[in-house]
Amino acid sequence: MLDRSERESSILRLATVVPQLVVITRTDAVSCDLGERLLLRGLPVVVGTAETGEMPLRAFRSDGVSTLVASDNYLSQLGHLEAGLVVHARIASSRKDYYRRLADVVSPVHITLVVPEDEKPARRLIHHLDKETVIDLTDDQAIDVLIDLTESTLPASARSKRRFPLAR
Repeated sequence: MLDRSERESSILRLATVVPQLVVITRTDAVSCDLGERLLLRGLPVVVGTAETGEMPLRAFRSDGVSTLVASDNYLSQLGHLEAGLVVHARIASSRKDYYRRLADVVSPVHITLVVPEDEKPARRLIHHLDKETVIDLTDDQAIDVLIDLTESTLPASARSKRRFPLAR
């Protein structure tokens, strides 16, 4: 749970820990908008939409430092992808969509950023998920304590930290 205004800051903070981050949005338009805002804040971003084809995915896989911001539809069209961390910028609209996201992007950790208007759907979705795999965080500082994002828990492709200047 976090305020809508804290979403980008939370993504940036996570991106400093994990070299290749995938951010999932609901639509291509939101992917473009969020990708642009993150890029303006200093994060190396590749945006994947239905119109961009496979080029963003190739760039993401080859450079080793970009964050891929993509919609549900883009990721499901391209099939299987592996990442060190996946951030769901908005909660999936259904249980089926959520499980499809998990299948499309395999990662040791999936974090869903729940903004106030998504609180009720998030609570409903949690009841349909495996209780042992869901950690309900109310304070984004708790992410560092509860989720181990050290090199030993990440896939080999995501084991080096990256640093980039953040605009203040």
